[in-house]
Amino acid sequence: MSLENHIPENLLERYLSQEEIERITEVGFSPKTGLRIPLEELVKKKLQLLDIRSMTMEQVAKYVDAITYIKTENNEWTFFQTMLGPIQENHQGEISLTGLGNIAYVALHIKDPNVRKHAQMMYDHLLSSMV
Repeated sequence: MSLENHIPENLLERYLSQEEIERITEVGFSPKTGLRIPLEELVKKKLQLLDIRSMTMEQVAKYVDAITYIKTENNEWTFFQTMLGPIQENHQGEISLTGLGNIAYVALHIKDPNVRKHAQMMYDHLLSSMV
């Protein structure tokens, strides 16, 4: 069974218009998963214990998902209020490469300087707290 079968079919349709879905497809995202990188490759990278800390923020941002990509390109900063909520100082744990890629993409590309700064702080905090 392909990992793609675990993605809710209407996830992109819930957050993106048909025009936006066409736009993400044109720039290389799967219209089925909302990812540029196949899920199988993401799982393989995880199993190989990829050291994210050795990657640049630009490299990590390539793992952004389609929804974050579109919302960032549209400067829909309110969409990120939940994702970029308060940083838990004692947080330790794992974050997916896509999750970190989303934060990196926002930190690099959102037009709102306050959201960009907060995303940068969140990114730095998550990298420093990874186990």
